[in-house]
Amino acid sequence: MDLNKWCNLKSEPSLKHLTEAEFGVPKEKQRVSVQELVKAHIESFDQAVTDGLCRVVEVRCRHTQTHVFIHM
Repeated sequence: MDLNKWCNLKSEPSLKHLTEAEFGVPKEKQRVSVQELVKAHIESFDQAVTDGLCRVVEVRCRHTQTHVFIHM
């Protein structure tokens, strides 16, 4: 293992990549391994948002005695 790469680490964090014009724009070809890595997190977030919104509407309707039908 090459230990030299660890000798020149910066002592402070940098946000320079966050201010570049291309930040946040997906590349034309993305790595499958990265997509598979984050897939479960995205699906979990989507489910939490969907279920959460349904529960908010359900609780709100019970509180106001209103009937709402949600199709997803």
